[in-house]
Amino acid sequence: MELGGNIVLEGFDGVGSEKLIVIKKIAGSFAKKVSDEKGEYEKVIFTLEDTYKITIKVIQKDKESVSENQDKNLFFALTNAIKALEAKL
Repeated sequence: MELGGNIVLEGFDGVGSEKLIVIKKIAGSFAKKVSDEKGEYEKVIFTLEDTYKITIKVIQKDKESVSENQDKNLFFALTNAIKALEAKL
């Protein structure tokens, strides 16, 4: 599922609609923060695998940055993956 053309959510089809609304807001806020602080990016891809393993990939013109986190709580996994990726950018 694409949000705004340059934000992609993969594997989130089984997530309930209430959680998905929050995840979309978090993803959009993160993408805006990346754009504001680091300049333009081509794509931000959020991938959800079984047991709440989150992978986030930011594709910029000259580099790709990736972060992964897994937790029994979906939002903790997402937040920790974002924090780890922010440290790399």
